[in-house]
Amino acid sequence: MNDPYTAINCINLLMDSLSIAIRAEAPSGIQADEDGNVRIVTNPFGFEQLSNSVFEQTSQYVGRDRNVTLHMIHMIATVGARVEQASYREELRKHAERLAGIATAEIGNPVQTREIERAAELVVDILENRADLHRLREGAAWLGGSG
Repeated sequence: MNDPYTAINCINLLMDSLSIAIRAEAPSGIQADEDGNVRIVTNPFGFEQLSNSVFEQTSQYVGRDRNVTLHMIHMIATVGARVEQASYREELRKHAERLAGIATAEIGNPVQTREIERAAELVVDILENRADLHRLREGAAWLGGSG
């Protein structure tokens, strides 16, 4: 909580997990033996559950720090730029907007909260194919000046 660098490192690991999840096929939840007999039935943990786990459980902590919030939003943009599935993009958009709302309420500094709101708007533009992540990264204003 008091160490933004550790939080940012953890966010990078979460980004790797989400990046793998967007490329993987959703598990069927049914395991059969060699003869085709169903042996195990599970509730698969798909992208929606994984993203909810990542964002819902961390947002109250992430939303307290400008740098960590911007890094999480940057992570959403990075993963979102790789996503082809519309439902996954919508899920990421929901989380970016929710995080920006939490950070606005928690941080309170108008300059920093505007920065976070603008970053969330950029993520929505990326997710809706109105902006290109790679072009944005070339600019000095990329998500709070991380250039």
